[in-house]
Amino acid sequence: MKLTFNTLAALLAVSVPAVAAADNSSINGTESYDSFGVRAGVEISSTSGSSDDYSNGVGGSAGVVYTKYLYRDFYIEPGAYLFYDTFGQTITAVSGDVPVQVDGSIRNFGFRVPVNVGYRLSLTDDMGLKFFTGPQMNMSLVARSHFNDTEGVEKIEDSNILGKGGFKRFDLQWNFGVGLDYNRWFVGVSASAGVTKVMNRTFEHFRRNYVMVAVGYTF
Repeated sequence: MKLTFNTLAALLAVSVPAVAAADNSSINGTESYDSFGVRAGVEISSTSGSSDDYSNGVGGSAGVVYTKYLYRDFYIEPGAYLFYDTFGQTITAVSGDVPVQVDGSIRNFGFRVPVNVGYRLSLTDDMGLKFFTGPQMNMSLVARSHFNDTEGVEKIEDSNILGKGGFKRFDLQWNFGVGLDYNRWFVGVSASAGVTKVMNRTFEHFRRNYVMVAVGYTF
């Protein structure tokens, strides 16, 4: 009996730390899941603000993300992207004494930094559903106003509206999204709502919003 007790005690002395270490690794030490990935997406941009002269546009973005698991399946995912967004715009010009509608667009290129936090729900051994949200900072490098040629209206030249033209260099958004990963592939749908104004003129202002469909690959 003494031998049995000593043997059992020895086994417990070895196995308990090993189990604890394994459990701690699965909960807190998720380095095996941490990863870099690439993402690319198509966006439909819209505006919310003081004017109805702006409409939806199509754009896109591409960049890299780093996924760091914090506790169990909760993670943080910062990223760095290049983006190109467009917004439709309309003004009223005068041809003779007749008002004429002139359509155009705002073309915006820049750098984007999202920091999302999320949760991964495992569906199978190699498939999971991701829910995420978080802030996103946009830094505009180019913002130009373009108007289409319109019969009877003198051509309106493209103009730089970044800075003094009312288009702000920095604006903040908040992301919400869901994605599906399978092996190393990712596909997701997200929406981003403007928190701060991206256009802020005396007579008009608006915030940037968009919906995006993205695909990606994890290394």
